[in-house]
Amino acid sequence: MKKAGAGLLAAGALPGPGLGPVGQAATAAGKPLDGRRILTFNSVIRVNQVEVTRTQNEGFDESDRHTPENVRALREAFAAGWPGAPMTWAFSWRALFDERENYRRIRALMPEFRARFGDDVTFIPGA
Repeated sequence: MKKAGAGLLAAGALPGPGLGPVGQAATAAGKPLDGRRILTFNSVIRVNQVEVTRTQNEGFDESDRHTPENVRALREAFAAGWPGAPMTWAFSWRALFDERENYRRIRALMPEFRARFGDDVTFIPGA
C-alpha cells in the first residue's frame, strides 16, 4: 500500500482489511437514504482536454463547447430530469482564470446556480 493510503487507513478514513466501514462512513450507514445526497452529478468546465500544468496542456481548445448558453441548458435539463438535485461544477485552473467572455460569463452563473439549486463549485486539477 502506498504511504498516503496507509496514512488514511491509520487515520480511520479507509476500512481495514476484512473490516466494515469505519469513522464517518459507519455513522452515515445507519441513516435513512431519504434527504441525503448519495450521488453527485459533476460537470467539468475546462479549456483544454488535459491541462497537464498551469502552463502546459494537451489536446484541443474546448472553449467552443463551454458557453454560458450550453451551461445554462445543461443545468435546466438536469433540474427538469432530477428536480431539487444539486450538482457540482468542477473548474480547471485555466477555466478559473481564462478572461475570454464565455468563461467570465460561466463563472458569473455559479452564484445564481448556488442560490437557486444549491449547486457546489470545486477545483479539478489536471482536468
